[in-house]
Amino acid sequence: MPGGKSIYEAIRMIAKGDGQALCDTGVARNVDADHGVCDVEIEGKAPAEGALIGNAESGVMVVPKDGSVVAVVWVSKTTAVVVMVAEVEEIRLMGGQLGGLVKVEELVKKLNAVEKDLNSLKQVFQGWVTVPQDGGAALKAAATTWATQQLTETQKSDIENEKVKQ
Repeated sequence: MPGGKSIYEAIRMIAKGDGQALCDTGVARNVDADHGVCDVEIEGKAPAEGALIGNAESGVMVVPKDGSVVAVVWVSKTTAVVVMVAEVEEIRLMGGQLGGLVKVEELVKKLNAVEKDLNSLKQVFQGWVTVPQDGGAALKAAATTWATQQLTETQKSDIENEKVKQ
């Protein structure tokens, strides 16, 4: 973090309530989600370089879209913290190492397709009548329609929300 500050230290400085914190709005530039910082261009003032946007390792980090409007709180003359974001590029929860959150609707559709397929197979077996000495031909005929309808394999991108990482 710039100047040795962490998001934790910045929050502690804001919470002290000594009247030093000031708010500004500006435009996010050079967003670096991996380091939890961005520069903020503020009209009529020197830019807030390396403004803290959070630490996803221990909580939630809302990453602004480059070029979007953000609000910062100055906790010292050199340290600013982004506290509001107009446009979100992504959200990281607890580090974001597990990938994107599951799209529940898409996952339910995929699970329903598998369940329907299994139910179809059960119906084939329930309707199958054994025929003596046919070597399984009756079962093969009954299951042929089911067996030729292949399921589409799920891809990670089918059920992952890449904008919210956990």
